[in-house]
Amino acid sequence: MGAGLNLSPLYGRAPSDQRVYDEAPVAKGQRISMVGAMTSAGMKTALNFEGTMTGLVFLYFLKHFLCPLLAEGDYVVMDNASVHKVDEIKDLIQRLCHRKVWNFI
Repeated sequence: MGAGLNLSPLYGRAPSDQRVYDEAPVAKGQRISMVGAMTSAGMKTALNFEGTMTGLVFLYFLKHFLCPLLAEGDYVVMDNASVHKVDEIKDLIQRLCHRKVWNFI
């Protein structure tokens, strides 16, 4: 999940006899992204970073944030986002985290 900090609203509100004025950004702006893991008890861990999510960033999150926190009997369930399809991800989880991996198609 991410957010572009250079976005402006498409709609605005004003009294019926007045025009809506707003400023639109001209610079490209920065992008803030977040990846996290949650359980039925709530958030387990999260990583916020500047930039766009890539397979390498997701591998870093798994290795340094998620795998150290997994307990006996935990499963890793991922959707079919393209960053989850990097070849090394399933292997890393099974090798380092010793956990089963489930992917939704």
